[in-house]
Amino acid sequence: WSSDVCSSDLIVGADIDEDIRFEEGRITTYKVDQTSPESIKELWENIPYKEFDVIVDDGLHTFDANHTFFVHSVHKLKPGGIYVIEDVPTHLIPKYSSSFKDCDIYHIMHVEPKVDNNLLVFKNK
Repeated sequence: WSSDVCSSDLIVGADIDEDIRFEEGRITTYKVDQTSPESIKELWENIPYKEFDVIVDDGLHTFDANHTFFVHSVHKLKPGGIYVIEDVPTHLIPKYSSSFKDCDIYHIMHVEPKVDNNLLVFKNK
């Protein structure tokens, strides 16, 4: 990375599909299996930045995958940082609320008419 680029201007992505990985300008992507704590740990070891302003989970869209990635990634958020989980089914919101205790639920947005299209936004304490 160029020393004249602020780390807050950089975008890091990750996906299990190696075929979609790329590097372009201020964007770098990595491989990760969000269901594997070992893979997530390896991801964070390979990324040279200690903290992030925002983390967006738009991955597998299952509670277990979201929870695993959250538990092994929330420590990478700056104080006051935002963690977003997309496409959460309405019936699972109480489960997310009770299980994601390291952060406060900041916002829930429901997009009609789909009941699986909630956006959960957590704010790091």
